Amino acid sequence: MLKNDPYELLKKENISKKLLSENALRGLSIFDDTLKDVKEFPGDKKLKSEAEKIGEQIVELIKEDISRIQKETCDEVEEGKKKETRRVHSKKIVEKAEKVLDDLSMCRQRLREDRQKRIDSGEIKAPKKKTLVTKLRQELVKTATLIPKNLKEDASVIERTQKAVLSFLTELKNIWGLNKIKPIQDEIKEKFKKLRDQAE
Repeated sequence: MLKNDPYELLKKENISKKLLSENALRGLSIFDDTLKDVKEFPGDKKLKSEAEKIGEQIVELIKEDISRIQKETCDEVEEGKKKETRRVHSKKIVEKAEKVLDDLSMCRQRLREDRQKRIDSGEIKAPKKKTLVTKLRQELVKTATLIPKNLKEDASVIERTQKAVLSFLTELKNIWGLNKIKPIQDEIKEKFKKLRDQAE
């Protein structure tokens, strides 16, 4: 979890993304892209630190937007008096926001280049795309955790669930023409064995 998460601020202030300015939305888009990189390389402290800096700047942009939104919800009598002041203030905010977004885009570009250099040099590995077999293994092993709480102590339910999952896997092997299901079968059996041990 990152220290400076603009989405947490929006949630806390109960502000919809629809109300944000174009600059704030662009900032969130940059933050989203950076967050994807952090998830791809969860152990990369430098990347996480940069993401937190980006988040901090976007939080500042959003705070200014929140201030603007709150001012816009004032009643109309006050609105007329403050209109000119707000127009000048808004112009300054837009100029500042554009500068921040330019800085963020450059920062993001540097991060991409730095990460690519580190991948090329072998310092870090490029994320591997999950194969169909890996995805299938993860999903089927998860089935064991879906057994309802009141049935988790029942060894026969665990046994029958394991049988159903393995049968389903065999069916998929035949339908999809899979040839490497033994590791999946072994992992499923191991997971259900742990459940049976806990039930006893």
